[in-house]
This record gives sequence, C-alpha cells and structure tokens, in this order.
Amino acid sequence: MDAYTLIEFAQKLGWQVFQASKVSKHGVPFVKNMYMDAAKQIPNCIYYAYSNGDILYSRGFLDTLQAVSQVYIMQITFYTVM
Repeated sequence: MDAYTLIEFAQKLGWQVFQASKVSKHGVPFVKNMYMDAAKQIPNCIYYAYSNGDILYSRGFLDTLQAVSQVYIMQITFYTVM
C-alpha cells in the first residue's frame, strides 16, 4: 500500500492525517514536533500519544486512559479549589 492509499484509508476511518512539519535528513519525523503539531491542530484534545502501527490495543487500554484522565481532572479541581 503506498502512502497516498494509506492516507485515504485512514481518512475514511475518520482519522485526521497531518504532514510532519520537521523531519531528519533521512525523512524520519521528530517526535517532539509531532506532539507540538498535534497540540496546535487539536488544542482541546485530552490525549496525545504515539504508538507503532504494529501494536493492537484492547478495550482495556481505552478504559485505562479514561481512568487516568478522571484522576487528572480530580487533581486539577482539587488544586484549583485549594
């Protein structure tokens, strides 16, 4: 599958696809810039993460992310009230 076909496939699944803004001389994107670009494109997003394409996740992964975000929100609320 070429890059264009892969991008089309991802977009049909509802994913947003962005061009890497900064890459090494070998064309490998810099992770720091990937996160910064994502934060600019989707500023209200709760989760920013990177994962290799060969890793499969179960529902448990999403449950874990939701639990972590709830604790984070409770901590922010606690510190804001104090």
